[in-house]
Amino acid sequence: MKKMSLLIVLLLVLAVFIGCSSEEVQSVFVDREGNEITLSGVPSRIISTSPSNTKILVSLGLGSKIIGISNYDVIDETIDPDVLLIDFRSPDLEAIMALEPSLLIASGHNKSGDDDPFKLLKEAGIPVAYIPSTSSILGIYDDVSFIAEVTDTVEQGEVVIQTMKTEIEKIQALAATVTEKKNVYFEIAPAPNVYTTGVGTFQNDIVEFIGANNVFADQEFWFSPSIESIIDKNPDIIITNVNYTEDPLGEILSRPGFEAISAVEDGLVFQIDADLTSQPAPPVVEALWEMGRFVYPEIFK
Repeated sequence: MKKMSLLIVLLLVLAVFIGCSSEEVQSVFVDREGNEITLSGVPSRIISTSPSNTKILVSLGLGSKIIGISNYDVIDETIDPDVLLIDFRSPDLEAIMALEPSLLIASGHNKSGDDDPFKLLKEAGIPVAYIPSTSSILGIYDDVSFIAEVTDTVEQGEVVIQTMKTEIEKIQALAATVTEKKNVYFEIAPAPNVYTTGVGTFQNDIVEFIGANNVFADQEFWFSPSIESIIDKNPDIIITNVNYTEDPLGEILSRPGFEAISAVEDGLVFQIDADLTSQPAPPVVEALWEMGRFVYPEIFK
């Protein structure tokens, strides 16, 4: 009788084990915005709604799992060229749901105020993880770590982060040799509504990490300075990442009053890669090297 009871118990345990193994294990994570998300198994159908998150996914070797990207993305060779393109500001929720994604990684920039454009997707059971606007280059490490964790690519994430750190250490070692810091004005939107960056942004880090001064480091975040204030700052070098006007450098050089600025007088006005300097992702190290070569060509050879 005891042997029979033991057999029954073993069969019950085996049945429970088989039942559990046939279901995907659910995991709970807290995204970079503080929201709790639940995933069933490892995500195999991923949607990214911002270029920076897409670049992180690609760096983790997940390009083949991406089924949707934003309309601002450049399609990487590892991503299906027929991938769904999603409007950055007005996403088509029906089209997204039809793809049956196992994870959607959104950006804080997708929101308009406090409105969550993916609220209905969440209510439909689709896991949505938010990556807010990263305020520093070091914050990119945390973004990579989080995405690596939820996609079960932790080891690759560690490799990506260490590679970034190694490059940044090289750059900062060169920056430490700067004897006379240059003052840089970094323009991210052209006239008539010019925009630049103050502290609290990763673009400010791009300037400071190479050993230069951001002329608007007395301001915070992205803002629109007056033309007069730029002239008063008299930067040694002007860098623009504007790439959607016909002649961004010519426009800057021809602005009334700018002829008195040292950078214009000395012909030190440059255009830098827009993607590298507007997307907080691992390739930002390339932006640091490019910025370094513009500002200190004798050091960042």
